[in-house]
Amino acid sequence: MEKSVFKYRNLDDKELPFFGFKIHISATIDNYKDVFNLVEGILDSYTIAYKYIRDDEDVLRNFSVDESPAESGKYITIYPENEEEFRFILDVLYEAIPIETEGIYILSDRPYKDSNIIFYRFGTIKWDLRQTEDGLPTIYSESGDGWQDFQKTYFDIPVWISDIQEENLKEESYLEENYAVFDLLSQKNGGNVYRGLSLLFKQPVILKEAVPHILFSDTVMKKELRDHEFKICSDINKYVPKALEKVDEWMNTYYIYEDILGEKLSDYLKKFSLFQYSSRNDFEVQQNVYKFEKFVECCMNLAKVIWHFHKNGYILNDIHPDNFIVDNTENLYFIDLEQTYSETEIWKQGIFNNVSLKLWNNLDGRLSDCHKLANLILFSFARIQLREGEIYNSSVFHSLLKNYGINSNFPEVISYLFSSEAKIDEAIQVMKGVYIKNCSVNKTNYGYSGNWLSKVELSKVDCHKYINVNRLNLYRNCINDFVLFSKLVDSEKKLSLNGLIGYLIQLHQEGNIPDDFLNYGIAVIKNKLVESDYGKMIPIDNRYSSPYLIDGNAGVIKGLMLLDPIQYQDLIIELANSLAFEYAQNPGYERGMLGIAEVLIEVYRDIYKNDSYKYFANRLLNNTNVFLGLGMVNQDVFQLILTMYGELEHGATVFK
Repeated sequence: MEKSVFKYRNLDDKELPFFGFKIHISATIDNYKDVFNLVEGILDSYTIAYKYIRDDEDVLRNFSVDESPAESGKYITIYPENEEEFRFILDVLYEAIPIETEGIYILSDRPYKDSNIIFYRFGTIKWDLRQTEDGLPTIYSESGDGWQDFQKTYFDIPVWISDIQEENLKEESYLEENYAVFDLLSQKNGGNVYRGLSLLFKQPVILKEAVPHILFSDTVMKKELRDHEFKICSDINKYVPKALEKVDEWMNTYYIYEDILGEKLSDYLKKFSLFQYSSRNDFEVQQNVYKFEKFVECCMNLAKVIWHFHKNGYILNDIHPDNFIVDNTENLYFIDLEQTYSETEIWKQGIFNNVSLKLWNNLDGRLSDCHKLANLILFSFARIQLREGEIYNSSVFHSLLKNYGINSNFPEVISYLFSSEAKIDEAIQVMKGVYIKNCSVNKTNYGYSGNWLSKVELSKVDCHKYINVNRLNLYRNCINDFVLFSKLVDSEKKLSLNGLIGYLIQLHQEGNIPDDFLNYGIAVIKNKLVESDYGKMIPIDNRYSSPYLIDGNAGVIKGLMLLDPIQYQDLIIELANSLAFEYAQNPGYERGMLGIAEVLIEVYRDIYKNDSYKYFANRLLNNTNVFLGLGMVNQDVFQLILTMYGELEHGATVFK
């Protein structure tokens, strides 16, 4: 949670330690105001330092599925000055708060005695850069044992610190006796999803967990949706996992289903999406046709699944490629039915994601499912789905197909699914008339003009657009202390123009960063690269990497070329080699194909004349051109980068 969501009390003149025990007070959406009124009076009377989530909307978020599991329920945080004050205020609160008071269980903490809302943990109380290693708060014992504080979903204290309570006796567990859990598939506030095995039947199973008091929306608890899903899976006899049993254990409820062995539809369709197409030769074009045939075949199967639900009186509603499984024999299953509802119900829970638009929540459920199927297809094929306020333009789909040697009327199926008369059974009939043929690869011939555009200095990077000024000042303050500087560098989560390389460029342009400081920062970037299907990439979180200027490979390459293209040549080439693709999901400059194309052109021109850089720059420009007339690309910037490419290809000074 951001510091801005908290209000702080009684911190003046407090000598708080860097590390120590702290207390969290939890609550529920029904009682948090009463809890605050009671706890506030106690803490203020003893002038105990604390903070609390100030605004109601932030409390709602913290108590909802949108919060991280490690942070949820931490409504009030109390900072004792020492262990004596810690033990004292724990007992005062325990005596004052009625034992029946309910609260969200805080996963990183331990409950005090049998309280439902009083928790405690050992951790960071006062953050200091000097007390960090690898960006994490770190404490050492006198004997040299180390312990680091980070977001955890379990109670953890240093081995040399004594807990204030005895360990709880382990209770008998029906789940442990009957199921072996061996994989965590999803960790989310409101309940995790696990893969396991029925010990009795030796059957693969999925266990969906529901945690009490966690909100899905302002009025609906996550557990209600888990119950709802289990009931529908018990009613539907096809295209869904079989519901096996529901188990209440500890404070949670577990819903157990048969496991469908296969892969998510999102992963399955990646193999047949535009991101996997190439146009370098006739064989690859023929492979494009085969991949598109497989893609269309899967779309037909999706329509059949939706039709099965519709004819049985159900609306799928949450149609998203992550909510389907393709089994080992390519059968489709819908696996997330929490938002599925009967046509006889008045369903008030709205869906909004990169496939489902808000305005579709107001439509008839069957029509809304048709629109969502259309958007799922566009999203899965090339990330060209409709966003709020947009209108489908089939020419984009047609043009992208022709860029890879495919002529098909399939884009018109999407037009039908987006129409106000769309019905899924009729859409199936339309799909039966789809043709897919080879055609010549569409390669745009850019002409020349005698009018020179006013030159924008694209190669110069204004880092202030991307980086945090307050954090930049931290770097400036550390510029004479290598230890502090390296600790700050180690803590960077963002590595491209919006992060570490951006700060290094700015400090270098100011002329006050020593070479060893700069080289350390570049070494950290190199060490944090992750492997991808294309090669070494800049990570943007634990799951994804980016090729773009603002947050990925292209931005780091541009930064290295500005800093020292000779010294960092090997790293530049390594990062450029990972940009060997013809299509990315955005066409623009800072976060799109146009910026990648510019960087590939610059690397070819100034660093290493690898013909693949020129080829992929050309193809990225060709695909960007498809979006040019839709207002998604700055035309002046597009023409300038085309000019750069034209100078490489033809030695021309003007290129349009």
